[in-house]
Order: sequence, then C-alpha cells, then structure tokens
Amino acid sequence: MRFTTEDGVSLEGELRRPESDARASTVICHAHPRHGGSKDHPILWAIRNELAQRGFAVLAFNFRGTMRSGGTHGGGRSETKDVAAAIGRARLEANGPTVVVGWSFGANVALREALEDDRVAALALVGLPL
Repeated sequence: MRFTTEDGVSLEGELRRPESDARASTVICHAHPRHGGSKDHPILWAIRNELAQRGFAVLAFNFRGTMRSGGTHGGGRSETKDVAAAIGRARLEANGPTVVVGWSFGANVALREALEDDRVAALALVGLPL
C-alpha cells in the first residue's frame, strides 16, 4: 500500500489486519535505513504478526528514501512526518488507540513524534539510541 506525508512524499507500507475487527492500531518504525533498516526485517515481521494476532491493525512502512518509498533520507528530522502520516493511515483501520513501535533509529523518531502527537496512546521502543 501507499500513503502520502504532509510534505507530499509517497511512502510504501504493509498493513496486517487481525482476523476479527481491529480494536486498536499500531505503527512500526524500522531501524536506520542507511544501515540496512527497512519494514521487512524479520524482527519487525515477528512484532507485526504478534500484534495482529492480538487484535491490532498493524502498519509497517519504509521511511522516506528507503526501498520503494519516495523522497530522500532526512537524518531523522523529516522522518517524523513519515510517522505522522503512518499514524493517520493506520487510524483508518481501527477506532481504538494507536501504539507506535520503534526499533533503534525508528525508536528515536517514534519518541520525538509521540511527544508532539496526541494520537499516540503508547510507545514500545526497542534499542533506543540516546
């Protein structure tokens, strides 16, 4: 699937729906794209599958400039716009709260977006670089 950020960047994502009605949504943010990070890492697949089995609609996406996402890498600054757009798209799938999961670079970007975005109900941060 594709969705667009507020600054017009087209991002690629994959939506995993639960078997029954989704009770909440989740957005997954991958590790650093300049070091091989993408939505397709097996760790993120495992997280995505587990959350879908627990009733979440899960959107994993590639940050700008990664694989088939448009735009160019923004050093973690413009990527908050990617997370904001992903949250908006994921919320179309479920009326409940939205959880944002981030790994490494994705954890850093997810945390910064969550500080400004009231749509984020909870965070799960793995390997947060400080």
